[in-house]
Formats: sequence, structure tokens, C-alpha cells
Amino acid sequence: MKIHVEFNSIAEMVHFGKFVGNEAVQVPPSKKEEAQALAYKSAYERTEANLLRAYERLKELNNNPKIKKVIDEVAIEKHAKEWDEREKTKQEALENDDRFCFTVRTLNVLKAENVHTLKELLKHSESDLMKFTNMGKLSIKNIKEELAKHKLKLAGIGKK
Repeated sequence: MKIHVEFNSIAEMVHFGKFVGNEAVQVPPSKKEEAQALAYKSAYERTEANLLRAYERLKELNNNPKIKKVIDEVAIEKHAKEWDEREKTKQEALENDDRFCFTVRTLNVLKAENVHTLKELLKHSESDLMKFTNMGKLSIKNIKEELAKHKLKLAGIGKK
């Protein structure tokens, strides 16, 4: 059985606690502690209510067809920009031989076969390159490695 007792001083509380046992004594919270507890409880309830309302509103917005359309358009626009940037980089790489470190022998063989740009090189397949005079397996390996660094590759089989 628990009882509620108010004390005038801590000494009274300690004295009373010696005779009764600490479990039976309930120390009432101070006015300040009660006010803090009430403020925390109120703030928690408001926050929880606001979160629930926000969650419900988000569900409504996500189901709105106009919002879905805008979100889809934004996603498409973002992917289009990424695509344009990749293509621009790819185009620059095709026009600029200095970005690739082909061996001198490989460059000489390509020049002899009138392949002066990477754009022209990418039109050829590996079997086409093997038909070039003085083109060997090491030169083709060098070409494939340099293209792979820039995520490019030779054309399919037999295309020219």
C-alpha cells in the first residue's frame, strides 16, 4: 500500500523514511518539475500530431496526378541533362586524340589506314583492325584498353 505524504523539510522525509521503508514514501514533484513534465508532454504531443498530419498530407500529394506528372517531368529532365553531359564528353573524346595514349606504332598504323579521329576508329571492329597492315594483337589490346578507360568500345563484327 502506498501513501502520499508531504514534508516540510528533507530531514522530516528522511526521518519518516527510516521508520516506514523507502518504497512506501512518494516524494511529490516540485511545481517546477511538474511544469517541465507538462511542457515536455505537450511538446511531444504537438510534434507527434504535426508529424501525423504531415504524413497524411504527403500521402495525399503522392496520389495527386498533377504532382505525379511534375515529379515524372523533373526526373525525365534530370536524366536528359545527364545524357547530354555524357554525350558531350563522349563527343569531345572522339574528336580529341590527345586524351588517349596510343602507342606510336598503333598511331602510325591508324594514320596509314586513314583513321585520323577516334570517331573513325570506333566505326571499325576488331576483325577490321586485324586486316590493317602491321596491326598486331598488342596494338589492338592497346586500343581496347584506352577506349575502355573512357567507356568506349569498337564497333560490332564486320562493320565498316
